[in-house]
Amino acid sequence: MRLTRRLVGVSAVMLLAIGVASPVAQAQVDDQFELVEEITDEQFADDGVDYVPNRNAPTVEEQLEDYETAHPEVVVEYHEQVNDSEDNVEELPPPKRDIVAGDMRSDVIELPEGVSKDKADQVEVAEARLNEGARLMATTGCEVMWPTGFSVCGRILDAYRQVGGQLSWLGPPKSNELTNPDGVGKRSEFFGGAIYWHPDTGAYAVTLDGLRQWGTLNWESGPLGYPTSGPMDTNYPLTQRQTFQGGDNYYNPLTGGAVWGDIKQRYEELGGSNHAIGIPITNELPSGTEYFYNNFSNGTISWRNDRQTRFMYLATQRVWDALGRETGRLGFPEADEEAYVPGVAHHVDFGENSMILWGAGIGARELNGEAVALWKQLGGIEGLGLPWVSLDPFEETLLQRFENGSLWATDDGLAYMGGEGSGSLSNSQSEKFAPVNQNPHRQLQTLASGSPTGDIVYPKNPGTNIDYLIRRGYWDPNDKPDVGFGADKLRYKHGITRLDMVEAAYYASTATYFTPTEPGAEGWETVVYFVSCVLDCEEYAAPITLRQIYLPVNQEWFKGAPGRNGASDTEDLGLVNAFCEKNAEIVTNFCPERMRSTKKFGWIFNR
Repeated sequence: MRLTRRLVGVSAVMLLAIGVASPVAQAQVDDQFELVEEITDEQFADDGVDYVPNRNAPTVEEQLEDYETAHPEVVVEYHEQVNDSEDNVEELPPPKRDIVAGDMRSDVIELPEGVSKDKADQVEVAEARLNEGARLMATTGCEVMWPTGFSVCGRILDAYRQVGGQLSWLGPPKSNELTNPDGVGKRSEFFGGAIYWHPDTGAYAVTLDGLRQWGTLNWESGPLGYPTSGPMDTNYPLTQRQTFQGGDNYYNPLTGGAVWGDIKQRYEELGGSNHAIGIPITNELPSGTEYFYNNFSNGTISWRNDRQTRFMYLATQRVWDALGRETGRLGFPEADEEAYVPGVAHHVDFGENSMILWGAGIGARELNGEAVALWKQLGGIEGLGLPWVSLDPFEETLLQRFENGSLWATDDGLAYMGGEGSGSLSNSQSEKFAPVNQNPHRQLQTLASGSPTGDIVYPKNPGTNIDYLIRRGYWDPNDKPDVGFGADKLRYKHGITRLDMVEAAYYASTATYFTPTEPGAEGWETVVYFVSCVLDCEEYAAPITLRQIYLPVNQEWFKGAPGRNGASDTEDLGLVNAFCEKNAEIVTNFCPERMRSTKKFGWIFNR
């Protein structure tokens, strides 16, 4: 049976500590060669906290679509607010001169909260008997409004009538006309919004959602000033746009944001709410002392004090936010988000070899420093491909997986495997490297491991149908011929402590198949290259071929070690062995130190 090879999921897997049965045996082993620090559970935990806390949060558009479904009445009101033509105006029934039970306006028209039927009926009778509205209008330019009895005046009254008066979405007035703090402008407040007037702009209605968002900027005293239009429809669910003296206000029942200045100009150049970046969901906000930005429903636009503006989409923005935006490690983008393939693979470039890469179905991941130089030199998305997402920031990561391979940090630079057609950077420069003087490690003492164990220390890849199992196993060099299997044999016979690296080698695009001597086993070998990318990426050591043998079926006969952990264990036997191919640099198949290093990528940023 052949174990199918394919790309794995984006989560890291858990590596349990590997040990031997007794402290004495452990000391005997460690005395023979230097082992790197054990990889801890936390370093490969698959249930850790994502450094991008909102990576998978619903988008604003998704939330608004759900809100539309749950609140059909809001949809009706929305369309009334953006279609305020005279065709939508409804007339009130003629007022009654006397209170007639069951035949008053209050009996057929729903009253606003806080307005009693008795009050409404009294206002109706007064209007009919005294024709107070006509008299007041003739002398003051105002009209008393049923059912609250407050008056609406002048240009605000004209705008109120155009919207539809008491039966419109504005509803009846809540106050008489008020003078704004500037001493010039006027406003009338209604149950469903307000109308603001200024001699330079005229009178325009503002919805409750519009008032809420406008109020975050201190209404007419803020950067927007007075409205210059009523609410207008957008192509976004339940979202309206309203123009003001200083900019544009966008709002809906869930979010709001305003744009002005250079960011507004850039947003309009992109196409406004018709662009894929969506609608503003924040006002202009500071980032440090040199930057301002607006967040949008599907991205962000950032402004620098040299008046450059850049945009990126939501997935890349969330990663950038988590890393500190403009004042973090990545800094200010050098260009807008660009597409290798629109909607499939995008990138945002930053200074000093930094970038965020995004792939549909993969997600967004940042790369820094030498890793960017190597990724580009290996052919980018045509080489290693797009990076898989990790729960940790790149600088805290031990091994970075890509679609077609992986890379990790070493004492002298980077190591990598995979990359379609990439091969060695210099078409195999291994001849120029002299063999390393390394003393053959002595025969190890017998490990007091007792009976073989089938405990799985590296489990099935989460989120996939692919098994890549490594059992603890055991190894006893006194058994002939070197009986053993699993993690103990890898560690103590071949010096392999990076189990994640072995799995990554299996899934690398350049891994090739060979037939092991064990019946039914799978064999794979992957070339690992070692480079330093301080300037250009150049090999600093000879490549190493990592070989591995995997048994996809649990073989009871395998060297006396069944690999079962109780009767319920029906998993594969898993990885039987992995070793570095013997050459002048590798003594008795014991992997060199650079194959066992566990440095985080952040180390190469500061060396």
